[in-house]
Amino acid sequence: MKNTYKPNERAKRLEARRLKAAAYFKEGKPQIWVAGHFNVSRPTVHDWYWRWQKKGEQGLKATKPSGVKPKLLKSKLKNVEKILLKGPEKAGYATPLWTLPRIAEVIKKETKVSYHPGHVSKIMHMLGWSSQRPARRAKERDEKAIALWKKNTWPAILKKGLVSAQP
Repeated sequence: MKNTYKPNERAKRLEARRLKAAAYFKEGKPQIWVAGHFNVSRPTVHDWYWRWQKKGEQGLKATKPSGVKPKLLKSKLKNVEKILLKGPEKAGYATPLWTLPRIAEVIKKETKVSYHPGHVSKIMHMLGWSSQRPARRAKERDEKAIALWKKNTWPAILKKGLVSAQP
């Protein structure tokens, strides 16, 4: 049966490294030397050597990832991300803040796949999002007055040398 797995760039680099190690094994280089050359652990090189002895270079080829396949395809996640980018209010929530439980609800509604809110943060990191807390600001805060103070008063304070130059 023909292997139809197409490794990604990282898997190709790692495979090339293992195959180069096999060339050193053929030359008779000791495992400890190979470990130092590739800056990997001795047990890793021992594993490579064992696989090379049993199956030849085929034993060092990249294989498809093991484990459970993801429930959610990246294309479906992109649809979820489009909804998230529009904001919580467009999605029917009262406040302009995305929370993990809310995102879990959107994922379930859009894809019919449910995730625990604690796992949603991992999914969000896969999409390049990070968790952030909103800045706490007083309701009475006057942005115009603050900008004027920074423009007019702060430079005068710095000139007098009353404080260090760090605002």
